[in-house]
Amino acid sequence: MSFKKFTGIVILIGLVISLLSGFIVLYYSKVFPYTEISISFLVSTLNILIGVKILIPALKKPNNKFLAISFISMFVRMAIILIVFAICIGVFGFSPVYFTITFFALYFSYLILELFFIIKFKDSLISNI
Repeated sequence: MSFKKFTGIVILIGLVISLLSGFIVLYYSKVFPYTEISISFLVSTLNILIGVKILIPALKKPNNKFLAISFISMFVRMAIILIVFAICIGVFGFSPVYFTITFFALYFSYLILELFFIIKFKDSLISNI
Protein backbone atom coordinates (compact mmCIF):
# COMPACT_ATOMS: atom_id res chain seq x y z
CA MET A 1 0.00 0.00 0.00
CA SER A 2 1.39 3.37 -0.95
CA PHE A 3 1.47 6.41 1.30
CA LYS A 4 -0.96 8.14 -1.06
CA LYS A 5 -3.51 5.34 -0.69
CA PHE A 6 -2.95 5.30 3.07
CA THR A 7 -3.60 9.06 3.16
CA GLY A 8 -6.92 8.55 1.35
CA ILE A 9 -7.95 5.83 3.79
CA VAL A 10 -6.97 8.01 6.76
CA ILE A 11 -9.00 10.95 5.48
CA LEU A 12 -12.03 8.77 4.73
CA ILE A 13 -11.97 7.08 8.15
CA GLY A 14 -11.34 10.44 9.82
CA LEU A 15 -14.34 12.03 8.15
CA VAL A 16 -16.59 9.14 9.16
CA ILE A 17 -15.41 9.21 12.78
CA SER A 18 -15.69 13.01 12.91
CA LEU A 19 -19.25 12.93 11.64
CA LEU A 20 -20.20 10.11 14.01
CA SER A 21 -18.78 11.93 17.01
CA GLY A 22 -20.53 15.11 15.85
CA PHE A 23 -23.86 13.32 15.60
CA ILE A 24 -23.36 11.76 19.04
CA VAL A 25 -22.75 15.22 20.48
CA LEU A 26 -25.74 16.56 18.51
CA TYR A 27 -27.97 13.82 19.92
CA TYR A 28 -27.10 14.63 23.53
CA SER A 29 -26.64 18.39 23.41
CA LYS A 30 -28.63 19.54 20.36
CA VAL A 31 -25.50 21.34 19.11
CA PHE A 32 -23.31 20.26 16.20
CA PRO A 33 -19.78 21.50 16.99
CA TYR A 34 -18.53 22.29 13.47
CA THR A 35 -15.40 24.18 14.51
CA GLU A 36 -14.29 21.69 17.16
CA ILE A 37 -14.80 18.77 14.78
CA SER A 38 -12.96 20.48 11.93
CA ILE A 39 -9.93 21.47 13.98
CA SER A 40 -9.66 18.12 15.76
CA PHE A 41 -9.93 16.34 12.40
CA LEU A 42 -7.18 18.55 10.96
CA VAL A 43 -4.84 18.16 13.94
CA SER A 44 -5.37 14.38 14.25
CA THR A 45 -4.98 13.78 10.52
CA LEU A 46 -1.79 15.82 10.31
CA ASN A 47 -0.49 13.99 13.37
CA ILE A 48 -0.85 10.53 11.86
CA LEU A 49 0.38 11.50 8.40
CA ILE A 50 3.47 13.20 9.80
CA GLY A 51 4.06 10.25 12.12
CA VAL A 52 3.89 7.68 9.35
CA LYS A 53 6.03 9.85 7.08
CA ILE A 54 8.70 9.93 9.83
CA LEU A 55 8.44 6.22 10.63
CA ILE A 56 8.68 4.88 7.07
CA PRO A 57 12.38 5.82 6.60
CA ALA A 58 13.09 4.75 10.20
CA LEU A 59 12.04 1.17 9.36
CA LYS A 60 15.44 0.52 7.77
CA LYS A 61 17.26 1.49 10.95
CA PRO A 62 18.24 -0.97 13.70
CA ASN A 63 15.52 -1.62 16.26
CA ASN A 64 16.97 0.66 18.94
CA LYS A 65 17.25 3.59 16.49
CA PHE A 66 13.75 2.90 15.15
CA LEU A 67 12.32 2.98 18.67
CA ALA A 68 14.23 6.15 19.51
CA ILE A 69 12.93 7.88 16.37
CA SER A 70 9.43 6.60 17.08
CA PHE A 71 9.36 7.79 20.70
CA ILE A 72 10.98 11.15 19.97
CA SER A 73 8.53 11.72 17.13
CA MET A 74 5.61 10.77 19.35
CA PHE A 75 6.82 13.04 22.16
CA VAL A 76 7.27 16.06 19.86
CA ARG A 77 3.91 15.50 18.17
CA MET A 78 2.17 15.14 21.56
CA ALA A 79 3.77 18.35 22.82
CA ILE A 80 2.53 20.19 19.72
CA ILE A 81 -0.94 18.70 20.15
CA LEU A 82 -1.08 19.84 23.78
CA ILE A 83 -0.11 23.36 22.73
CA VAL A 84 -2.81 23.35 20.03
CA PHE A 85 -5.30 22.02 22.59
CA ALA A 86 -4.43 24.79 25.04
CA ILE A 87 -4.70 27.47 22.36
CA CYS A 88 -8.01 26.17 21.00
CA ILE A 89 -9.64 25.85 24.41
CA GLY A 90 -8.01 28.81 26.17
CA VAL A 91 -7.75 31.41 23.42
CA PHE A 92 -10.44 30.50 20.90
CA GLY A 93 -12.95 29.29 23.51
CA PHE A 94 -13.67 25.85 22.04
CA SER A 95 -15.85 23.58 24.11
CA PRO A 96 -13.44 21.25 25.93
CA VAL A 97 -15.95 18.40 25.90
CA TYR A 98 -16.75 18.50 22.17
CA PHE A 99 -13.16 19.08 21.14
CA THR A 100 -11.80 16.32 23.39
CA ILE A 101 -14.41 13.73 22.40
CA THR A 102 -13.79 14.21 18.70
CA PHE A 103 -10.04 14.48 19.02
CA PHE A 104 -9.56 11.33 21.08
CA ALA A 105 -11.98 9.30 18.98
CA LEU A 106 -9.86 10.22 15.97
CA TYR A 107 -6.54 9.88 17.80
CA PHE A 108 -7.15 6.32 18.99
CA SER A 109 -8.61 5.21 15.67
CA TYR A 110 -5.65 6.71 13.83
CA LEU A 111 -3.20 5.11 16.25
CA ILE A 112 -4.65 1.68 15.48
CA LEU A 113 -4.56 2.47 11.76
CA GLU A 114 -0.93 3.66 11.99
CA LEU A 115 0.16 0.49 13.78
CA PHE A 116 -1.72 -1.66 11.29
CA PHE A 117 -0.10 0.16 8.37
CA ILE A 118 3.42 -0.16 9.77
CA ILE A 119 3.07 -3.81 10.82
CA LYS A 120 1.15 -5.04 7.79
CA PHE A 121 3.26 -3.33 5.16
CA LYS A 122 6.67 -3.21 6.84
CA ASP A 123 8.43 -5.37 4.24
CA SER A 124 7.03 -3.54 1.22
CA LEU A 125 7.74 -0.17 2.84
CA ILE A 126 11.39 -1.08 3.46
CA SER A 127 11.89 -2.25 -0.11
CA ASN A 128 10.44 1.03 -1.47
CA ILE A 129 12.63 3.32 0.64
